[in-house]
Amino acid sequence: MPGLALANDLIRRDEDMHIDFACALFRHIRSPPTSSSILETVNEAVDVETEFAIDMLSMQGHDIPLQGLHQYISLVEEDAGNRRRSRSRGYDTALYPPK
Repeated sequence: MPGLALANDLIRRDEDMHIDFACALFRHIRSPPTSSSILETVNEAVDVETEFAIDMLSMQGHDIPLQGLHQYISLVEEDAGNRRRSRSRGYDTALYPPK
């Protein structure tokens, strides 16, 4: 279990660095994208990531249920996006409303 916990921690840190970079980049763009444009891009990324994960897991013969994979990836992204929203000064409102 310590190896799994470490792997999850490293993955989370990597995701956090990508989000921090995107937020920093947006602060330097002269014409920042709209919230709807960002949401559209994120939704496309979730679809691509889901398709990639399903392809990889299917090819390797894992016995992992794939039905909830898209929902899981969406929830992880949504949580990460809302955690960073307060830090990205250019986007005061969360892209995803609280549930």
